[in-house]
Amino acid sequence: MVNLNKMYDGVVNSPETYLTQNLAADATIIYVADGSVFGSLPNLAVIGTDQTAETILVEKKRSDGGYNVKRSIEGNGGSWTRTTPVARNFTN
Repeated sequence: MVNLNKMYDGVVNSPETYLTQNLAADATIIYVADGSVFGSLPNLAVIGTDQTAETILVEKKRSDGGYNVKRSIEGNGGSWTRTTPVARNFTN
């Protein structure tokens, strides 16, 4: 039997936003300046821009404007400071 991986929609030109609040290593809610960069949810997003980046699964938007996320889909989860870039990039 073949196991198929879940595919997530891309977003044209991989637009970028940024964290509006610091993100603790164990946090599962993120706040960003423009959530439209995620496209249809659920979807993957990347926090950071270099080899230390973390891929997360953005699951759903909350009533307070934040987003429920599953951390460390790829890369190591860690703490991130506000203004860290977040984008819907293609990942592994």
